[in-house]
Amino acid sequence: MLVVALGLGLPAAAHADAPGNETPPTITGSPREGQLLTSATGTWTGTAPLTFKRGWQRCDRDGLDCVALPATGESYTAVAQDVGSTLRVKLEGRNAEGVAYATSAQTAIVTGNPPNNTNAPTVSGSTRSGQLLSGKPGSWAGTQPFAYEYSWRRCDAEGAACVAIPGATAQTYRLTDADRDARIRVRVAATNTAGTGEGNSAPTATIGPAEPPVALVAPSLSGVLRDGQLLTVDNGTWSGAATISYKYSWWRCDAL
Repeated sequence: MLVVALGLGLPAAAHADAPGNETPPTITGSPREGQLLTSATGTWTGTAPLTFKRGWQRCDRDGLDCVALPATGESYTAVAQDVGSTLRVKLEGRNAEGVAYATSAQTAIVTGNPPNNTNAPTVSGSTRSGQLLSGKPGSWAGTQPFAYEYSWRRCDAEGAACVAIPGATAQTYRLTDADRDARIRVRVAATNTAGTGEGNSAPTATIGPAEPPVALVAPSLSGVLRDGQLLTVDNGTWSGAATISYKYSWWRCDAL
């Protein structure tokens, strides 16, 4: 008897592929401080399932000398330390067969936010001719640090129609007789790497005449009260418009 043995065909084992990147990851969003950037994985080959890990990096203006950031999520919000640098994302693709890496192109250079005045500048001091006014810059949003410039302005009785006072560009301003019956504002310009913003104070009260001298502490004499000895006067302390000048008149009085 002839016996023929027939073998049963078995399917060949499925072939598995390690990960491979076909198109690199990408970054979308505005590269500016405070703005959200989002990464996409790009296109990958390899046997599913593929898992991905991200690592955001801060690089120089040319996309070199990169350092790893603590951010590992799909999105990243640019911070002040990123200003002047570029960003990129490095992706790790992994499956049971292996691991592969791909890196996005660098972003444009991260820019800062220009100054924006959130609380107006203020002016303090007595509103009389001869007195010193001081300006404070108020509060500003934007990328630190700021540099401030001051411009003092003389306005009409309504605080409008203001014109710059020549040479008055310090943080303080001493009022003069030319300011009588006017009101004063200070304009502050704040500048950072992203640009310049301006803020204006409210107008002061109407500028009045110089304050006359008033003795706060009376004059006093020092020296030996004896014939032929020298007496010296101390002017005491006075309030009033600067600068105060003094004249002296000596008096002989009775014992009372």
